Amino acid sequence: MLLLPLFYLTEDIGVFFVFSALGLLLGSLVSWRSFNAILISDTDEVANSNLGISFLLGGVTSLILEILILAFSPFWGNWQSNVEWIYFLPVYALFTSVFISFENFLNYKKRYIQIGYGKLIKASATLLITLLLGILTPSAESLIFALITGLLAVIVFQIWISGITWHIFQISKRKFKIFFFKYRDILTFNSSLAIISELNSHLPTILLSIFYGENVVAFYGMAQRFFSTPVSVWSNSIASVFGKESVERYIKSRNISGYFVSTVKKVIMIIIPFGVIAFLLAPWIFDTFLGKEWEASGGISRIIIPLIIAQNIVMPTTILYTILNHQKRILIFYLVSFFVRIILLFILPYLLFDINYIYLLMMFSFTGVLHYILYYRELRSQIENYETQIEHK
Repeated sequence: MLLLPLFYLTEDIGVFFVFSALGLLLGSLVSWRSFNAILISDTDEVANSNLGISFLLGGVTSLILEILILAFSPFWGNWQSNVEWIYFLPVYALFTSVFISFENFLNYKKRYIQIGYGKLIKASATLLITLLLGILTPSAESLIFALITGLLAVIVFQIWISGITWHIFQISKRKFKIFFFKYRDILTFNSSLAIISELNSHLPTILLSIFYGENVVAFYGMAQRFFSTPVSVWSNSIASVFGKESVERYIKSRNISGYFVSTVKKVIMIIIPFGVIAFLLAPWIFDTFLGKEWEASGGISRIIIPLIIAQNIVMPTTILYTILNHQKRILIFYLVSFFVRIILLFILPYLLFDINYIYLLMMFSFTGVLHYILYYRELRSQIENYETQIEHK
């Protein structure tokens, strides 16, 4: 990530982060979160069927999104020339959805090493193409192309390693009906929850671009990506194992609380020391390696590192709300959080007082830490209710 300023303009990096935020927002939504059904499948046959349905839903929704973008493009006027990259959003969203679906499928199969190889291939391919295009033709479009190509590379690997064939798309009407009935909460409440959750995470990047321009987004994006990537790799690895083990415990009506607490402790033992070191060294890292131009990223890093740490402590266990069927309750929690964090303490302060972006990020980070503390308590409460129910069976 620190190599980007050596090849690309600050404005191009800012555009790239806006595209990435929009793509991540849409990527987990185009399949209506149907990929969550893969992880909690009862049998291999059901998992294969769920994988095929997830691909079909993602493909159809992405196609509709592309058609809408093309249909409304004549009405954009001069604005269209500034966002030509928007045509690539449905492709990136589809590839992201396919990538997540495959990860859940491999997680269901307990093929954790292959999941790790996939992440390595994705990161390596994206880095290689980013550097190559940075030398030959540096632009925001080059960064976007590298991002999409990295996803394509890992999808090819996932297709090969999973051993699936086109037969997964041979789905009868009966299987479709069973799928939509059995996983209706995932398709309705999980997808609604995903919209709010992703808006909480990625809307600030888009708003910073609208309010303060691409340079500020570049400073924020560099700080966020540089320090969140290492801890998210670790927490995602833990999440893969935790999700599958929790599903098995739920199916067998076994307690989850002990496993939940021990998992959180393992994450804390790694992430907290990293957070302390990152907080102390952040300004020095950006000032030393990127120069004074990127000094703002060092200050932003110190603001958002507590949020990054809190988020990645809780993130590996968030699959529990799907396993325990508490999507409705969590949806209400996220709606309240979105209203407070984004509407009341991000958009309104800017519109009313036109305040500096540093103060907005401080409020965003502080309320984010509170959000994940309360979220952790909510998960503990859900687990206690579940274990009380199985004790009385």
